Amino acid sequence: MGSRPRPIRSSSLRESQSQHQQHSDFDSDESYSDKMEGAGSWDVLDWTKFAPKSKSISHDMEEFLYHNEDVKEKGQGVVLVNTDEAGTLLVTNFRILFVREGTRNIIPLGTIPLATIDKFTKLVPKSSPAPRQSDKAPSLRLLQVIGKDMRIIVYGFRPFTKQ
Repeated sequence: MGSRPRPIRSSSLRESQSQHQQHSDFDSDESYSDKMEGAGSWDVLDWTKFAPKSKSISHDMEEFLYHNEDVKEKGQGVVLVNTDEAGTLLVTNFRILFVREGTRNIIPLGTIPLATIDKFTKLVPKSSPAPRQSDKAPSLRLLQVIGKDMRIIVYGFRPFTKQ
């Protein structure tokens, strides 16, 4: 036996009128332009004060950036610990981007959008039991990024590199 499709329920006239009243704040006796007149004038703004922002940090990495993406920080001498690859770490207004040294390819594992970062932690590796070795070898600085998608990315910063 075939079943007939259910008819679509239409809203009552009362419901549609109340919805229309909620969404028609500007359809009253006053026109929209009259209401905006009291809010101030566009002529007051001085548009010449706004100069385009220059990208001062990284002109050599523009090929990897999206439209309107600005580099906020750049770290050279960084190692992606997950894959033991060296490269450059860029922190932009959209994402953390890891670019392989030499080939200048983006490493997808080392690249994560800022919106998907759950937390990040500065890690200090445990020193070896022999104090003489720790005096000779400077400690490696690590940054662990945990994504909302449960991936864990660890960046290592080489000693004696200015970041």
